[in-house]
Amino acid sequence: MGKQLVAKRFFKLQESKDIMAFLDTKVSVSESRVEVEGEGMRLAQCQWFLAIFYQLCGKKSGVSVYENLTIADALLAQEIDGNSIASGLNSESDDSDSTGMTWLVEQKRLHALIKFSGTLQHRILQKGLQTLTVHAFSHFVYGYSKETMVVADLQGTPAQVKGKDGLVLFDVMTHTINGESGIGDFGIEGMVSFLKDHECLDVCHGLGLDKSMPIDVNVFQANVWDKDKESMPEDDDEPVLPVHT
Repeated sequence: MGKQLVAKRFFKLQESKDIMAFLDTKVSVSESRVEVEGEGMRLAQCQWFLAIFYQLCGKKSGVSVYENLTIADALLAQEIDGNSIASGLNSESDDSDSTGMTWLVEQKRLHALIKFSGTLQHRILQKGLQTLTVHAFSHFVYGYSKETMVVADLQGTPAQVKGKDGLVLFDVMTHTINGESGIGDFGIEGMVSFLKDHECLDVCHGLGLDKSMPIDVNVFQANVWDKDKESMPEDDDEPVLPVHT
């Protein structure tokens, strides 16, 4: 029996309390494609980080981690020869982008959902091995990315991973220094929310993340402020005059 798949596109990129404004809001083919590609990129990045995270776990003997964690696979599919009803576009769309709608296609998952963090909420709500491993992975991403990115809105559903009962994470969001990783990226504000909420427990300590990749929100904010000052232009009201000797 083949696997069941689901396809995703973006139909709204802004919140609105006005229901009519919400219904009238249209996301163009090109806007949806940018966000769909961004989500695919985030999944690929997390797969890469998770592989390196588990390599680190393998080098630390005596440290218990949840071993059957994975990130959802996805592919991009683009419509050709007209627009489907599901695309929300007319058969002859007035969208300036002549290409068809792009979809993010993933395997259909179970309805059971385990939530580990929100967009701006990263507190540990449970202390089982699975939860501690996911939060240690979040810590690792921040440190291994050289403090330029954090993962957010981590959630997963039960799935078979390497022939065993495991968990697949999907719909991952990220916060980055420049705030340009896609929808849900709150930039520095989002990163600070993680740094304030994160608590190093057994898995973080066992992997030595608290020492090799220390988290200090005050140091992070100071470093960001210093970088901002370095990029600031001179104040036009106080020109620097040349000195003649």
